[in-house]
Amino acid sequence: MAEATGAAVARLFAELGAAGFGGDRESGVGARHVASTDNSIYQLLPAAIVYPRSGDDVTTLEWSADSLFIASGSKDTGVRVHPLHRIPGLQPCNLTGHRSAVHGVFFADASAESLYVVSKEGALSIWALRERPDADAAEVAKAQAAAVAAGGAGRGERAMGQWW
Repeated sequence: MAEATGAAVARLFAELGAAGFGGDRESGVGARHVASTDNSIYQLLPAAIVYPRSGDDVTTLEWSADSLFIASGSKDTGVRVHPLHRIPGLQPCNLTGHRSAVHGVFFADASAESLYVVSKEGALSIWALRERPDADAAEVAKAQAAAVAAGGAGRGERAMGQWW
């Protein structure tokens, strides 16, 4: 489990860097202990710590119930949905059009087919996973089969050829 968590944290840090996140990132045990929840009965140790530095940085993160996707909202009014596993042909999704900073991002259910976004002024946006109009069904099926052959089924390949 620790190896999977370490890989997920490394991928998250890489995606944050690629998205232009200007803040600091820590995954060392010392920083994680300082930020942990400890109520003398149990201790919740975070996998990583993210310190935003500017107004465009991440304000909220949400994992899908199946742990295959992570959504991040930011003060730049955008929401980005990233797959946990790197799957050829499956690109992170950028949801725009919110009127102010994003304060909350929530996957509606275990299927991660709907995403709720709450912005600073309280507006609720609902994004539903839909077929991409430019996606060729035969090409999508071929890409999904290749992704399963390369890394096994159940890694988020179902979202290929779709977007929120």
